[in-house]
Amino acid sequence: MRLFNLMVIGMLVAHMSDLHIGAKPYGLQERARDVEEAFLESIERIERERPGIVVVAGDVFDKPKPDMRSLKLAVSGFGRLTRKGIKVVCAHGEHDTPASKREATPIEVLAESLGQNFIAPRHPADKSGSLAEWLRNYVVKVDGLHVAVFPFTKWGGLREKRVHGGRILEVMSRIVEKIDGKKLFLGHFSLEPVFRLDSLAHPDQLPPVDYAAMGHIHRRYVRRGGDCSSCPLFAYPGSLEAVTDPDHDEGLARRGFFLVDLSARGEPVLQDVWLDSTRPAITLKVESRSGFSELKRLLYRELERTLSRVKGFKKQAFVRLRIEVAKRFYASPRQVRELVEEASRKLGILPWVTVSFLDEPQPKARASSGQFDQAELIASIAGLERDFGEMVLQLKEAVLEGDPDLIDGLVDSIARKYGRKLLSGATTRGGGLSSWL
Repeated sequence: MRLFNLMVIGMLVAHMSDLHIGAKPYGLQERARDVEEAFLESIERIERERPGIVVVAGDVFDKPKPDMRSLKLAVSGFGRLTRKGIKVVCAHGEHDTPASKREATPIEVLAESLGQNFIAPRHPADKSGSLAEWLRNYVVKVDGLHVAVFPFTKWGGLREKRVHGGRILEVMSRIVEKIDGKKLFLGHFSLEPVFRLDSLAHPDQLPPVDYAAMGHIHRRYVRRGGDCSSCPLFAYPGSLEAVTDPDHDEGLARRGFFLVDLSARGEPVLQDVWLDSTRPAITLKVESRSGFSELKRLLYRELERTLSRVKGFKKQAFVRLRIEVAKRFYASPRQVRELVEEASRKLGILPWVTVSFLDEPQPKARASSGQFDQAELIASIAGLERDFGEMVLQLKEAVLEGDPDLIDGLVDSIARKYGRKLLSGATTRGGGLSSWL
């Protein structure tokens, strides 16, 4: 059954983002298939609804140099739409953009492969001319709808990103305000009220359009009303599948894309399109201080209690199990593995397990040798988990190696997982971000 009647609706747009084709969460082949199946189901749903235009707000791929399987899947999927006359307008995201501006992007490969119905504005070869002349290449007219595509660029840092990004939005706004008719903005970046840590702009900096189709934030967000009366309606559909740690923490949320009706005179009408192929994801901590028998009892109790909340999904739940046990009662790794495998078969879950000790002494600096656990020290100063310290050390190595793609990935992971705590100062020591910089 179609969600909109096209005999009534004259301008219907599908808005999707953050497909991350090629992602393999936790290194599991099952999760890689989940990502592929979510993309293919979204294509099937779009075929069924038959919008005139599809806008993709960045991060089509998980890496700027995707493997051949991922490229073939994207060409095949989007090709099903373009051959039916459905226009696809695609913005670049950080995962689609190589560090070097001289390198071709996988989005450009899609555009060359799929022809004129796949539109992906990119930096022109001729760098001469004003910023306004340059940005006019990013405003395209598709079946009566003007789409202004934000030119994604990998800038050096947050301040540079906000300065240059703000300037681009300012000039693009002047271009767009002179255009008559229906207008849509397509961009891949975070806005301040949604995700403050790496936000590029505030909603009042967006061009004057009927709808701003956003990407980069993996959870669904729609702004209706609020304290910015001049801001356009903007929305993030979220990722099609859970691909990062924070995504899995919110894994019981439904996922999909938007259908946007732009035919009305007033505010656009948004319709949620939920995917059936989404796998529910749960993060579960089990703590045992007495021994293996108690661990088994607690594991089954917590799993059964948590799984009772999982309703409306067709796939087995993916469960990130964090098992913490007293070291003096710790069973062998084989016993824990067999216990989890048994529970997985009986309860029908896809598990991912980490084990740590409750009573393991905290590492201390040793003056005689200067050796200490750097990750633990960083985490202790920030008042966060050891994983934060490890990520900071990985970021240090990436900077020393000059690997921009790895740097971007680590910064994005830190921001998504710990950004709110760092900004709010909700740490046990030091008062937030400034304490560890």
